[in-house]
Amino acid sequence: MNHTVDLHIHSLSSGHAYSTIEENARRAAEIGLKMIAITDHSFAMPGGPQWIHFAALTMLPRNLYGVEILRGIEANILDYQGGLDVEKPWIDKLDVVIASYHDLVINATNRLQHTEGMLAVMEHPFVDIIGHPGNPAFELDIPAFVKGARDHNKLIEINNSSFKGTRKGSYDNCLEIAREAVKQGVGLVLSSDAHVSVKVGQLNQSQGLIEAAGVPEELIISRSPQAFKQYLFSKGKALDLKKSS
Repeated sequence: MNHTVDLHIHSLSSGHAYSTIEENARRAAEIGLKMIAITDHSFAMPGGPQWIHFAALTMLPRNLYGVEILRGIEANILDYQGGLDVEKPWIDKLDVVIASYHDLVINATNRLQHTEGMLAVMEHPFVDIIGHPGNPAFELDIPAFVKGARDHNKLIEINNSSFKGTRKGSYDNCLEIAREAVKQGVGLVLSSDAHVSVKVGQLNQSQGLIEAAGVPEELIISRSPQAFKQYLFSKGKALDLKKSS
């Protein structure tokens, strides 16, 4: 499968990423991507942008260098009761909301609490994707986690950077998550989690994993711009993009 979508990309605004939005879009065009999401860390991450950055993302053009641009965020999970570092009303105006555990923001505890926290986060209707859930630092009850995603219409990320040293030990967890997603019929997305433009679109390890897990094409919701936009439209998001679908 030729993946032309990357839904987890950081820009300079994240504080520890090293390319502009324009540089990321240019790189995406060079390698044949058709859609990217700019998903900078929210403000609980050290060095992250303030709320005004996300509120102003409507200024971003919908297309750069022939690449469709989605406006997004990687929100930080703040506690084990579903707390996120986001605010109304601007969070409802974003196209893509990823929610993730980060050890710079929240201390890991135990499998039960990590799972309960994820399930609480999934109750937020504006959350679309659960980021890098295979991180062994935040161990999950995988069947319960995947069932929560199914029940709340959330997508599960297979994060390519997790296999390159940032979250060591993620592969086996992600493989189990992918296999459980197949059993329960839960949608997955593949993403680079690029923090510099040369990493945009790097999905090889994620693609190999979903092949090993036997994930059917219809469960890969990031398989094409059209497939992902249909998911967004079903949630009442990014409706201005309907004309290009």
